[in-house]
Amino acid sequence: GAGQVSFVPHFIDDDSGIGTQVMATDVNGDSLPDVVVGNKKGTFVHVQQRPAAEPDGARRLNQAGSLAGWSGDTSIWRAEGDMIVGESTPQRPLNKNAFLVWNGGKLADFELRLKFRLTGGDDANGGIQFRSEVLDGGDVKGYQADIDNAANYVGVLWDEHGRGALGPQGVKAVYDRAGGKTEQRFAEAEQIKSAFKKGDWNDYVITASGEHIILKLNGVTTTMVTDRTFTELK
Repeated sequence: GAGQVSFVPHFIDDDSGIGTQVMATDVNGDSLPDVVVGNKKGTFVHVQQRPAAEPDGARRLNQAGSLAGWSGDTSIWRAEGDMIVGESTPQRPLNKNAFLVWNGGKLADFELRLKFRLTGGDDANGGIQFRSEVLDGGDVKGYQADIDNAANYVGVLWDEHGRGALGPQGVKAVYDRAGGKTEQRFAEAEQIKSAFKKGDWNDYVITASGEHIILKLNGVTTTMVTDRTFTELK
């Protein structure tokens, strides 16, 4: 309203030191202000990047500040702004996998775009289930785009409660209807691991088109799987 001002802080970085010389200027000529900081740690250029427009037909799966449309243990899962947060603590540790399930219906072919950040030690891990089914007792069976802090499994396509690792890092795998498998390496695992930003936000893209699945981490393709048993799994 008239005469009212709302100040909304925007977090830029947590490891570039306190600026002794700070300048807000357009570094790359895109008409968006960037921030240049100089201090005892060095010189840092923080370039502002606006998110790309959502493609036609895109649909958000979460509502800001709400878990409406999702089901799960609210002692573990909560909404914070645009984020969905799952947390275990020393006071409330997890002794089994915990799932938050979207109840918005069944999907046909899709591309899921999200950002994730994983905290904790190297043993911290998680994942995104899709084309899956909820079992009695709350476990979930099906495809999982894996995440782990040690980067040994991040970007792997896993078959939860099934065949295990379907698409290792840097591997294109084809599974025939009889369960046979052929593999072709297109990148070294270390290349995939280096794409992971530990303790920071990471972009994950899951593309599922019929029997074909592609995972991408921060723009790097991590695995490609053709699963011709898909019709039996869904």
